[in-house]
Amino acid sequence: MVRIKAGPGLRRRGLLALALLVALTCACSRLSIGWRLAPYWLKHEAVRWLDAGVDERGALDRDVDAYLHRLALTLAPQAAGWSRHLAKLVAAGRDKEAVDSLFDGGILLWRGAKELGVDPAADWLARRPQERAKALRRQFDKELRRDQGRPAFSKEAADRAKRLREGLADWIGDLREEQQDLVVDFAAHAAYPDEAMAADRRAREQAILAALAASADRRALGDLLRRWWLDPEADRKKACVKAVQEYRLGLRATLCRLAGTLSAAQRDRLVRRLNALAQDLDAISRRATLEGD
Repeated sequence: MVRIKAGPGLRRRGLLALALLVALTCACSRLSIGWRLAPYWLKHEAVRWLDAGVDERGALDRDVDAYLHRLALTLAPQAAGWSRHLAKLVAAGRDKEAVDSLFDGGILLWRGAKELGVDPAADWLARRPQERAKALRRQFDKELRRDQGRPAFSKEAADRAKRLREGLADWIGDLREEQQDLVVDFAAHAAYPDEAMAADRRAREQAILAALAASADRRALGDLLRRWWLDPEADRKKACVKAVQEYRLGLRATLCRLAGTLSAAQRDRLVRRLNALAQDLDAISRRATLEGD
């Protein structure tokens, strides 16, 4: 089996999907830079989370490179097609379909990126399990201390509104006052279950540590990672699942309303950026194809 490990993948966002995240959340003009830097960042993070020894660095580097290569061969062309599809929907004013595709297609790509990492992640965790467990526990404890120092929800809502405004402006240009009001109103009333999600994450972290301490069975670890990475709602409390779903529905509705307020210039900018992103993803895919399997 070819190893395509990009890290332990047990961070809040899923480290193994980070390469795709870099590609799809960067504005297209920064995509090629982000893709070139991804191997260096991922290798650093993988060493940190796995506490990989000097004797393991060569294998880890090869696994990161192989993972990114597989992403470029399989996910990049899919993402390019998705981006072009979004551009067509936006250009045609089919805003609800565009927003639905943004969420649904994005989730499928995210799952695909994580699925590529399940087996190699289990391989790495099952190798030197005691050292892996110690390293993971250190990182989990650091994240817990960071979470405990997070600001109150009111400031968190303001931060979310700021990030969303900046992200939207990057793709459509400056937001008009009415558009900014939509974002602020959503962030102020969005009931994202931060505490419940943090508790859920900590429970999964402890389960991973327990699995490593119990037997470090390669197959059991793979099954555990596959269940959690590919089905984020697995084992999650129903109230938490419902709260997340309601939050996402609210965000979808907000983006639909915002799409309906786009000026011709904003809509044209978004279409051009989506098509440019697709072209950059095509280039990444072509380079990987020339490099071979």
